[in-house]
Amino acid sequence: MRLTNYEVMIKNGETYYHVELSEQELDFLQNLSPFSLDRKIWLELQKQGIHIMKGFGDYLAKVFL
Repeated sequence: MRLTNYEVMIKNGETYYHVELSEQELDFLQNLSPFSLDRKIWLELQKQGIHIMKGFGDYLAKVFL
């Protein structure tokens, strides 16, 4: 199913975080590099004040290269 805009909503307690992407931006990021879309989402969430906890594994290291 193709949509005009895509949204990511995260709720932490009573706080909501929201990222919206157009179909064109989504396609561009998916084709740019393996973690471009992830990076965009995480950076937007950080701008809104979400705290990213680094744990085990290398996922976040790959995202934020």
